[in-house]
Amino acid sequence: MPPRKPVGSSNRPRPGRPTGGPGTPPTLGAALAELIRIKGVASTGESTQLAKDWRAAAGDRIADRTRVIGVRHGALHVGVQNSALLGELASFHQDRLLAEMQRRMPETRLRTLKFKLNGELRKPPSERPNPAQPPDPALGNDQSPRDKNQRPFGG
Repeated sequence: MPPRKPVGSSNRPRPGRPTGGPGTPPTLGAALAELIRIKGVASTGESTQLAKDWRAAAGDRIADRTRVIGVRHGALHVGVQNSALLGELASFHQDRLLAEMQRRMPETRLRTLKFKLNGELRKPPSERPNPAQPPDPALGNDQSPRDKNQRPFGG
């Protein structure tokens, strides 16, 4: 009786391995680089440049109350401090800002701007939570000091 092949093995080349002929699949590194380019995921240096370009296009008044989140599928995503500013940007400034960002960053091929409320922008930077730092258990869910004599609701 001939020896049995392990389950799932065959004589076919394994996916992702070059076969040497035309139509050879790309390497994983090349495929990931292409995916990152298509999706618009920016490196740290590119994110810094994106934020600088946004500040130059929007001006200090708007840039101080917004934060660039990133570029995805041809859309620049921007976090906005409050709904009034979001309405103002979407109604009165979107076309001008898009045209200016397209001029400054033609390689990103921006098609639109998307604004999103971001409540953390309401707080000064020193008061914004640090995700690397766990919340203090001595403080409540709202992170204000608790009164030790205070009883929970309903009790």
